[in-house]
Amino acid sequence: SEFIGLPSLRPPLPPAGLPTPALGGTALRPAMLSILSGCRCGGADDEEEVLVPSVDAREAVGLLRRIATQDRRLREEERRKQKELQKRTDEAKALKRAEEEARRHSQDMLQKVREMQKAFKEEQARFEQLRRERELLERTAEAKEEEGRKLLEERERWLRKTAVMAFLKEHGFSGVSCSKKVMMKTTFPLHVAAEAGNAKMVDMLIKEGADPDQRNSTGKTAAQVAQAAQARKGGLDDAHEDVLNVLAGLGRARLGGA
Repeated sequence: SEFIGLPSLRPPLPPAGLPTPALGGTALRPAMLSILSGCRCGGADDEEEVLVPSVDAREAVGLLRRIATQDRRLREEERRKQKELQKRTDEAKALKRAEEEARRHSQDMLQKVREMQKAFKEEQARFEQLRRERELLERTAEAKEEEGRKLLEERERWLRKTAVMAFLKEHGFSGVSCSKKVMMKTTFPLHVAAEAGNAKMVDMLIKEGADPDQRNSTGKTAAQVAQAAQARKGGLDDAHEDVLNVLAGLGRARLGGA
């Protein structure tokens, strides 16, 4: 049989770190690769060269294609792993950026909350200050109002006492509850004021201590004296009607005939 060499069909060696491509399930050894290339086997000391038969060219081409396919698959797998690694790296970076953004947002929100709390405390302090000032003004106004009321009452008492003293002096009485005799009849300041139709003096005498139930020597009260005086004028006297209204308003008058 004829032996030929195929140096042009020598398959390339696999990259470093990768397993030697398999042929029919068996790893290709250097000796097997030499068979594919049709090289001579033997050492330098061999007496004669031994030629090994070369494989069929189509089988060699198929083997090379399988090796190229496996290499392409390995490279694709490597690219896929690189893409997956890059994807995970990008996701990790995006997650880190999101965490940093969330942390900054949280810090901003915390700062805003602190500012709002500070503003609320300041507003609350201003409100409390305004409340204290309002209470002070109200107390001051109440005190002034009370002082004014007391001054008015004091002035009213002074005017009343002055008017009563002048009335008592004019009619010869020594006090609001003291009596005097006129033509063998005993009368009192309140009866004199009621008979005269002086409703204002009747009111002042009562406030100064005069008794509206006090009876004169004829057994009449001030209201009965006013009724008798009104009857003598035909019952159309408004002055005596005012006296009766003052006495009736006190709830002490006992109305009767003259």
